[in-house]
Amino acid sequence: MRKHRRRKSVSETERAEIVDAATALHRVLADNLGRVDPVAADYGAMDALNGAIVDAIRSLTGEEPSWMRLRTGWPKS
Repeated sequence: MRKHRRRKSVSETERAEIVDAATALHRVLADNLGRVDPVAADYGAMDALNGAIVDAIRSLTGEEPSWMRLRTGWPKS
């Protein structure tokens, strides 16, 4: 039986799907972080998970997550 050979990296489509899912989880965490006392254990756990999401997106894309990018110029109407 032949062993399946693993790829060195994910495809661009897979990378985009992972970043989209991670961004959705970030939004859920961010909503809940505003409701929990910052000294609570739950807050610390959610903050650590959110930090891991940021690190993973940076590693996958080589860029800051979209919610952390500096926006310049006037908003488009």
